[in-house]
Amino acid sequence: MSTAPSIFGERFTHRLEAFSDLVFGFSLSLLATRLDIPTDAAQIFEPKRWGTFIITFAIICFLWLAHYKIFRHHFVPQIPDVMVNFIFLLGIAVAPYALQIYLRFPGNRASLTLYFGDFALFFGALATLRWRALLQRRGDPDKDLRLREWRATVRQYPIV
Repeated sequence: MSTAPSIFGERFTHRLEAFSDLVFGFSLSLLATRLDIPTDAAQIFEPKRWGTFIITFAIICFLWLAHYKIFRHHFVPQIPDVMVNFIFLLGIAVAPYALQIYLRFPGNRASLTLYFGDFALFFGALATLRWRALLQRRGDPDKDLRLREWRATVRQYPIV
């Protein structure tokens, strides 16, 4: 029987959170820096471009907050959770590229598939992380909060 400590403890969880925060930060900054300079000054305040950018930025901020809420409740990720978290971060990292493709080819089926498929990827991974975190919190005394979070998690899967 080994007495070596598991790598999946509080320190690992904090490092995973920090790494995730870096991915969120880079993704948000890439969204802004990847806005193409229009060829015509009349296009500077084009509503579709700014609306799509602002919505995508807001969704990534919402996802950061949801990710934080998962980790704040003594969540100790195991190997499947780490893999799902990395899939989630893949979706976050791809978001600036998906937005650029969508803005450059707005009516193209492939650009729509990439953009909204990326949303499905990170919302599906987020729902899975929430589900896994809720399983760890079975003994949590705040049953009303857990029930609300279970309902939100179950609702998220059909949306994906």
